[in-house]
Amino acid sequence: MPRFSEAFGISIGLDDDWFDPVLERDTTLFVDPFLIADDSSDFWSAAYTNFIEFFNLTLGLIAASGGERSSREWRMAANLMMFPEPAEFALGYGKNTIFGSGTGSELGRMIMLAANDAIQNGIVHVDSLEELMLFGDSIGPDRIGDLVCNVMKSSFITYTEEIANRHEIHSVNMPIQHVSWNPTDRRWIDGYRRLPQNTVHPRAAVLLTPKRFLRELPTVDADDFWEWAWLTYGDDLRERFNYQVASQVDRSEIIRLARFRNSRLWREYIETRPIQPYDLEVDPKNHVVPYDAPKDLASYISLERDTSPEDFCGFVRTLIQDFKWTVEDKTGWKWLWTGSRHRSERVCQDLFEQTLVLSCKKADVDMTREGATGRGPVDFKFSNGWERRAHVEMKLAGSGTLHVNTTFQVPQYLRSEDVKCGFLVVVQFYDRDLEEDRVGWVVAECERISKDTGLQYEPIFIDARRNKPSASKIRS
Repeated sequence: MPRFSEAFGISIGLDDDWFDPVLERDTTLFVDPFLIADDSSDFWSAAYTNFIEFFNLTLGLIAASGGERSSREWRMAANLMMFPEPAEFALGYGKNTIFGSGTGSELGRMIMLAANDAIQNGIVHVDSLEELMLFGDSIGPDRIGDLVCNVMKSSFITYTEEIANRHEIHSVNMPIQHVSWNPTDRRWIDGYRRLPQNTVHPRAAVLLTPKRFLRELPTVDADDFWEWAWLTYGDDLRERFNYQVASQVDRSEIIRLARFRNSRLWREYIETRPIQPYDLEVDPKNHVVPYDAPKDLASYISLERDTSPEDFCGFVRTLIQDFKWTVEDKTGWKWLWTGSRHRSERVCQDLFEQTLVLSCKKADVDMTREGATGRGPVDFKFSNGWERRAHVEMKLAGSGTLHVNTTFQVPQYLRSEDVKCGFLVVVQFYDRDLEEDRVGWVVAECERISKDTGLQYEPIFIDARRNKPSASKIRS
């Protein structure tokens, strides 16, 4: 999965403040408009002002429509409130692609109805995003990102063009939805711009964003705002609204609350929520490491393996041992930690898959992540024809389901699929995970199952401790 810099041969320097996106699929981070609003540069300050002007234009149209859905003004506002996912950024929830549904017509309609309610309560103009975010409901972080990247797209185009020129990146004339919007005609403008072309998805351009604008979650949530307000000013609100419990307050009252005390209440709420960009270097939530680590680990994996039917299980065993070696004796263990915390089981599985995929391709072996078959799922299936098949389950040594997986899940899956060999890969992060009773139980159980069923069922332990002795303890 190439990053932008790899695809275009860029050496990232000190002046490069942009996020280096993976071109094949979305990275689950989102452009946070609050971080743009707080930025000190004149360029992004102007972009944010333009962003607020867009929504004031839309509010004006909705106000002029009088709430009449068939009016020209309402239809014009509805056309503006369409935010298709901007695939150019490769950000959001598209797990296996950069193309997604975007906000779409239904959510755009919901935002318009909420904005119409706000107008009925006297809000016909907003000065900041804090007010705007109280209008909508069911707007997740990817939707906020779609909204920002659409409305501010012309600014991100200019930003990317400057980077492309500085690095002499080859650019082509690419079709772009929502290049900009016209305040006079009150409509979106589509067009072409000379931009880098996505080498994995050639029908999409690439647009870059500063790393300092990326976050995981939206900053303001109306429900969270109300809970904070009720806890902070409960007596005051009970007297004002004559309600006994917060659950009785609906959307229109939340909007009125945003204007309560000359808007000071919601400003105070915002100040209680520190706004920080996502730490891409530490990557505490594993958004980036599944793409970066495999490039390092895969360099240690041999691409020449025998996959004869007589010893296909030996081929898979060697692959696992290679991964074990990269973790224990090379740099692999570092990728399995973020600060003092180990990474999740899912990330360990992702790294295992991406590290070994090239070796499997070279050997013409299909390695797939498995879904549910028989009585339960298993993590990986390796195959090259019907006779050459093996299953691999990866668990953390501290997992509460390790015993269940060892005794029931993997053996049952092997029987359901008529597969003769399987491996249980156990990742150890702490000294206690290597204690003899913990390791010995798994080894003995696998030996018992192999003897009782005739299956080839082996455990392989991977020592991923941060402070282990220089000579790794190899257990298999």
